[in-house]
Amino acid sequence: MHRLGISVYPEHSTFEKDSAYMELASKYGYSRIFTCLLSVKKPKEEIVKEFKQFVSKAHELGFIVAADTALLF
Repeated sequence: MHRLGISVYPEHSTFEKDSAYMELASKYGYSRIFTCLLSVKKPKEEIVKEFKQFVSKAHELGFIVAADTALLF
Protein backbone atom coordinates (compact mmCIF):
# COMPACT_ATOMS: atom_id res chain seq x y z
CA MET A 1 0.00 0.00 0.00
CA HIS A 2 1.22 3.48 -0.84
CA ARG A 3 1.52 6.21 1.76
CA LEU A 4 1.24 9.88 0.96
CA GLY A 5 3.58 12.45 2.43
CA ILE A 6 4.34 16.14 2.53
CA SER A 7 7.58 18.12 2.75
CA VAL A 8 8.04 20.82 5.35
CA TYR A 9 11.05 23.15 5.37
CA PRO A 10 11.23 24.95 8.74
CA GLU A 11 13.66 27.61 7.50
CA HIS A 12 11.05 28.83 4.99
CA SER A 13 7.97 28.97 7.20
CA THR A 14 6.63 29.40 10.73
CA PHE A 15 5.50 26.79 13.23
CA GLU A 16 1.93 28.11 12.99
CA LYS A 17 1.83 27.75 9.18
CA ASP A 18 3.49 24.33 9.34
CA SER A 19 0.98 23.17 11.97
CA ALA A 20 -1.96 24.28 9.83
CA TYR A 21 -0.42 22.51 6.81
CA MET A 22 0.09 19.30 8.83
CA GLU A 23 -3.49 19.42 10.13
CA LEU A 24 -4.87 19.81 6.60
CA ALA A 25 -2.67 17.03 5.22
CA SER A 26 -3.71 14.76 8.08
CA LYS A 27 -7.38 15.27 7.22
CA TYR A 28 -6.67 14.14 3.66
CA GLY A 29 -4.93 10.94 4.73
CA TYR A 30 -1.28 11.93 4.49
CA SER A 31 0.87 10.03 6.96
CA ARG A 32 4.51 10.99 6.32
CA ILE A 33 6.53 14.17 6.58
CA PHE A 34 9.95 14.84 5.10
CA THR A 35 11.92 17.77 6.46
CA CYS A 36 15.42 19.06 5.90
CA LEU A 37 17.59 20.61 8.58
CA LEU A 38 20.61 21.15 6.30
CA SER A 39 19.72 24.76 5.44
CA VAL A 40 18.77 25.89 8.96
CA LYS A 41 21.19 28.57 10.10
CA LYS A 42 20.36 28.85 13.79
CA PRO A 43 22.24 27.75 16.91
CA LYS A 44 22.03 24.00 17.46
CA GLU A 45 20.11 24.38 20.74
CA GLU A 46 17.43 26.47 19.02
CA ILE A 47 17.15 24.00 16.14
CA VAL A 48 16.69 21.09 18.57
CA LYS A 49 14.06 22.98 20.60
CA GLU A 50 12.03 23.91 17.49
CA PHE A 51 12.42 20.45 15.95
CA LYS A 52 11.10 18.79 19.12
CA GLN A 53 8.01 21.03 18.97
CA PHE A 54 7.57 20.24 15.27
CA VAL A 55 7.94 16.47 15.74
CA SER A 56 5.62 16.49 18.74
CA LYS A 57 2.88 18.15 16.66
CA ALA A 58 3.51 15.75 13.77
CA HIS A 59 3.27 12.69 16.02
CA GLU A 60 0.13 14.08 17.65
CA LEU A 61 -1.43 14.06 14.17
CA GLY A 62 -0.18 10.53 13.42
CA PHE A 63 2.70 11.38 11.07
CA ILE A 64 5.97 9.53 10.60
CA VAL A 65 8.80 12.08 10.28
CA ALA A 66 11.98 11.69 8.23
CA ALA A 67 14.64 14.38 8.46
CA ASP A 68 17.69 15.03 6.31
CA THR A 69 20.59 16.21 8.46
CA ALA A 70 24.30 16.89 8.09
CA LEU A 71 26.82 14.44 9.49
CA LEU A 72 28.30 17.14 11.73
CA PHE A 73 24.94 18.05 13.26
